[in-house]
Amino acid sequence: MLPGNNLHKEEIMRTAQLPIGDISGRSLIKVEILENGPRPGTAWVRALGGLKPFTRYTHGGPAQEKTALVQLPHLENIQEESNEPAPVSAIQVSEVFSESPWTP
Repeated sequence: MLPGNNLHKEEIMRTAQLPIGDISGRSLIKVEILENGPRPGTAWVRALGGLKPFTRYTHGGPAQEKTALVQLPHLENIQEESNEPAPVSAIQVSEVFSESPWTP
């Protein structure tokens, strides 16, 4: 594959909110959906914003992680976000100016 082939590929990031119970009640953590999990109805997610809200228990004891395997019904507000800015069309510009209070 040539190095320039990926320049025009639009990357879509799927995000969701994952509710987590804590001392203060219910918190919503924004996560990125990475890929399907090993079992039907599961997905790998990564916490956004530099958070490490997931605890993984290993032989060395508990460790905080930024990725976890979750069940799909637990994810809320699933959205697709594009990394490329959306083009501004003439219709959108005319709608903005038509709603302006300074136009006669």
